[in-house]
Amino acid sequence: MANWEITGAEAFDELNKMMEKIATPGPIIDQALRSEGAKTIEERIKPLIPRSGRTWRGKAPAAASAQPFTDVYSPMAVEVVARGRYGYLYFPNDGSNTRSHAGNQQFMERGLEAATDTVIEQCVKALLENLEGG
Repeated sequence: MANWEITGAEAFDELNKMMEKIATPGPIIDQALRSEGAKTIEERIKPLIPRSGRTWRGKAPAAASAQPFTDVYSPMAVEVVARGRYGYLYFPNDGSNTRSHAGNQQFMERGLEAATDTVIEQCVKALLENLEGG
């Protein structure tokens, strides 16, 4: 649902400088994304998820108070997606408006933007620790 991309020129320059100093930065960044990055992104998205206020016996917990995400990793990338019963998050995030649902809230993208600087810092920190340690 949300893809992480480096958008700020300053943040990109800082990360790029660190990557140039290390022969193989990919595995280090992969580890930083797996250990901290994805969690940071999820933490920034969860408070933005709308709550319907609906309750009934047997109803699953609201996405905002559960663990609605799973992470998909690829080289130097992480994708945070809604899992299983929380697949409905597509509709309030970027689905069309209907009489009973308000779509186009873009909470995944807004949470991702809020987490970008922190995730870049985590990647730079991991690269710096590797550079100092080895």
